[in-house]
Amino acid sequence: MSEKPHIVRIVADEARHQYYRSHCSRAELPKPRIYQDEIGVEFGDGRFIPYADLGYHDAVGFFRLSEATELTSQAAPFAAAGRLIDCGQIVVTTGIAQRLTHEEIRDVLQRHSGGDFGAYGQFYDLDVDDAMLLDEVGQSLPPGLVNKVNTLTGLNPIVSAYTVREHAVWVITEAGEKRTTLLLYAGAAD
Repeated sequence: MSEKPHIVRIVADEARHQYYRSHCSRAELPKPRIYQDEIGVEFGDGRFIPYADLGYHDAVGFFRLSEATELTSQAAPFAAAGRLIDCGQIVVTTGIAQRLTHEEIRDVLQRHSGGDFGAYGQFYDLDVDDAMLLDEVGQSLPPGLVNKVNTLTGLNPIVSAYTVREHAVWVITEAGEKRTTLLLYAGAAD
């Protein structure tokens, strides 16, 4: 699992918090954007900061790491933990509890939170473009790309599909709920 700086999660959490708690419009949220081949965040004032140079401190909000070296980025613990997705409360259905071991459940949760979507691909291997991030595609996207967009924006569910032994398992993190559900899927996971 790659342990890259997960400021992505901080931005998604902040967007989700503002959207679901304040009922503000999507236009007011920090927006993931692609500018000069770098994924970053565009703010309401037009500032664009690539994720690689984006820091966060709850006293000042988002800032450029390269311009504010005296501030410690509070995203560091998320990078160390290797998590892109905050699973929140974990709900394990009876079907999963009866068929998977505790270690298998822990493994799929770690993979999911780290951006390994199982049959739907890996976060860092999936290429998105600005139209996808701005929801201007006009066509349905494959599940992996939907997951990457939803991980970046924090506003819609993220669904991973795994096969554990012969069992098809879905892991679903619900936007705005801080809850992840593991369930058996009736069809094939891959």
